[in-house]
Amino acid sequence: MEIKILRAYWPIMVSCALWAWPMVIIKLLQRQGFDLHTQNFFRYLAASVTLQAVGWAADPAAMRRCFREAGKFVLPAILASVFQAVWVMGVYKSMPAAGAILTRSTVLWGLFFSFVFFPDERRMMRSPFFAAGTVAAMAGMCGFLLSRPASETDIGEYSLGLVCLAASSVLWAAYGISIKLFLRDVPPVAAFATTASLACAILLIPALLAGDPAHIVRAPVGWSLLLLASGPVFIGGTQVLMIESIRRVGVAATNVITLSIPLFTAASSFAVLNEMLTARQWLFGLLLIGGLAAVVLRAGTLPEAVASPPAPPPEASAPPKSEGGRKESVSGGCPAQEGAGGSFS
Repeated sequence: MEIKILRAYWPIMVSCALWAWPMVIIKLLQRQGFDLHTQNFFRYLAASVTLQAVGWAADPAAMRRCFREAGKFVLPAILASVFQAVWVMGVYKSMPAAGAILTRSTVLWGLFFSFVFFPDERRMMRSPFFAAGTVAAMAGMCGFLLSRPASETDIGEYSLGLVCLAASSVLWAAYGISIKLFLRDVPPVAAFATTASLACAILLIPALLAGDPAHIVRAPVGWSLLLLASGPVFIGGTQVLMIESIRRVGVAATNVITLSIPLFTAASSFAVLNEMLTARQWLFGLLLIGGLAAVVLRAGTLPEAVASPPAPPPEASAPPKSEGGRKESVSGGCPAQEGAGGSFS
């Protein structure tokens, strides 16, 4: 029995463990002199080159189609690049554990956008259990935003960082909606390869105007390689594991488990950066995560807006079946981060 459970759940557990590191790596690179604009550009550059190679090797016809229809990718690319800039700024000014908790609120904004744009998804929001979970999650998020950090720090800068992290959750949910509205008929790998490439071009502008791209040459080779590797690993690797988990245990179980990401992030942040949350922050953070768990369990599956946009393999685009035989939808995007929220785009 234990072996069967391990075989079923290992992909999502490994994925959660990987998602513990993106924000910590961002902070480590910050300490090595990498500004946020340089990080954003090179991370997307490495990710887009990798995804382009995979896309052209796996489905050249889809890649040619994306090239012909490049105009429909502009809005998702703008949202992805703005999200990346705001999210990383939030991480720079706060701490990884705080970011991991606040970016879970993407679930709430995904529900809001689904309510606005997709009437067929409004029926799941009528339940008192669903409403109670939403209220608890909102209360937890507000309480967390108002809590003071444990370490001595500039409260103004730290508060701005938390606001940026909360705002990035709204942008991530909006990005997911744009994928659903404009790219749902495009194979996922080709869609995200094209979106990432356009976002990379957008992120080049602030990197040249306000960043220091040449720092990647001056920095120690190991740190520069870490920056370049972080894009493909945390965008591509975690997405493959997420899709595999959805196939094995279903969408709802997978997304409830991803709510544990802040625990992994807090542990890695404490071990590497010696950063920790206060008891008050943990209290409100757990209230936020508990409310989100109630929302996800009541809905049965996350709305498509909440799924993280990085792309699953093309063959994974068909909706898997849950144990009861009921089909559960998987968005044209995919999970989670760091992200990134639990996504790291």
